[in-house]
Amino acid sequence: HFGSATAFLPGPLQMAYQHLLQKALLKNIFISFDPNYRQLLFKNNTQSFIDQSWNFLSVCHFFKVSDEEAMLITGAVTLQGAANILMEKTSAAFAITLGKEGTMLGFNKTTTIIPSIPVKPIDTTGAGDAFVGAVLYQLCNKTLPKIQALTAAQWAHIMANGNKAGARTCEYMGAMDAFKHLNNQIFN
Repeated sequence: HFGSATAFLPGPLQMAYQHLLQKALLKNIFISFDPNYRQLLFKNNTQSFIDQSWNFLSVCHFFKVSDEEAMLITGAVTLQGAANILMEKTSAAFAITLGKEGTMLGFNKTTTIIPSIPVKPIDTTGAGDAFVGAVLYQLCNKTLPKIQALTAAQWAHIMANGNKAGARTCEYMGAMDAFKHLNNQIFN
């Protein structure tokens, strides 16, 4: 899984990320990506972030972007427009997180909204990471061919569980506190 905005800043981490991506491609390893855009890091060079994101988006098997990231990376002015561009330019299953509204699943050139569960949010820090962690947890024991063979219904179920993890994380102050309270019961 690749998921750090700082990895796109010039330096050794950026080179390591590119090297690991190439290695994963050569070995046909499952690749997931979450760009984690941070405006403060790229305020003077947003295009570099966008270009580097496309390097990963174009080859990964699954990615998660926020609604803001989807529109930034694609240049679209609407969420559906962004989803359409992502479906056109990638072959991955993807999630566009929508906060309390849930997640837009992009799969096989169609989009579906997967609703979240209602919670009383205290802090949203870490919700996206919890979502991605829950998705990857559900995929970790599957081979790449089995992941590639997942149906839309199976992806929707995986995303619904990811939504539960993200939502439950919002019930606590800070991601580290929230993660202590998450367990496999969210997958029931």
